[in-house]
Amino acid sequence: MEKLITEIKNFKNISLITLKGNLTAEADDPLFTLVISVLSGGFKRIVFDLSKVQYINSAGFGILIALVDEIKNSQGKVKFAALSPHFKKTAKLIGLHRFADFYRTVDEAFTSLKRDESK
Repeated sequence: MEKLITEIKNFKNISLITLKGNLTAEADDPLFTLVISVLSGGFKRIVFDLSKVQYINSAGFGILIALVDEIKNSQGKVKFAALSPHFKKTAKLIGLHRFADFYRTVDEAFTSLKRDESK
């Protein structure tokens, strides 16, 4: 299985975290370390670009739920972008959509965060 690779780009007060590869239990510690680092750096609004994720197992979905909790407990906001139709269907079946919003594109997720900021 392909290891999960992450890439971070920061824009003003929004951090874009792109995930590439497989989201499995192996990604737990590295992703939490990454998110805590982003939050500690003052970025409380995070978009996860999932367009390059090839595989997500149940542990991977559990990690996403736990990351949402971590971000929200830090008074942050999180959006998921570009999840494949198959994984989006699975996310909805397990109820992940109740914890965070999903968008077709990264641009749509950014627009939503900017709208939230103006409220």
